[in-house]
Amino acid sequence: MERKQDSPHEFLEAYRTLTEDQLHRLNTYLMDLEKCPPGDRREDLYQKIYREYHNMKGAAGAVRQTNVIDLAHELEGLLELMRMRRIVESVEIFNLHYECLDAISLMVRSRLGGEALPDHLFQDMWRRIDDVGKAAAQETTTLNSSGRRPERQTDRRYFLRKGNRHG
Repeated sequence: MERKQDSPHEFLEAYRTLTEDQLHRLNTYLMDLEKCPPGDRREDLYQKIYREYHNMKGAAGAVRQTNVIDLAHELEGLLELMRMRRIVESVEIFNLHYECLDAISLMVRSRLGGEALPDHLFQDMWRRIDDVGKAAAQETTTLNSSGRRPERQTDRRYFLRKGNRHG
């Protein structure tokens, strides 16, 4: 028996459904993380959120939606900074996650509808992500081996990729 080939529209519709499910889980996990006291459950939530972002990148790659791949990648990095306590888990940081999830939803719906989104639409969001990354990568001082004045070291773990963004 021959299997019927899915149409491109059916494939994109399946992608939209999958992404909506991922976005719903991410919203739930992020809200749980906001309320969660320190302990093992926090690490479990970090892992669940990271997995969802990672899987979202894979699904977006299957339909070549690079703007979703880029944004999910940035959110993985932001989450890692939170997990490592390099940034404070503030209302602003969680709101940035939620705003990015809304942006991903819009990106996916526009892809299904065949619409192009203007590049400027997400500029403020990208700028705020950049600001968080820059703040986390600020220079720290240490004494050099001769014990003389402090030298500056720049943290190389700055997670943001430059010049590869799509709106």
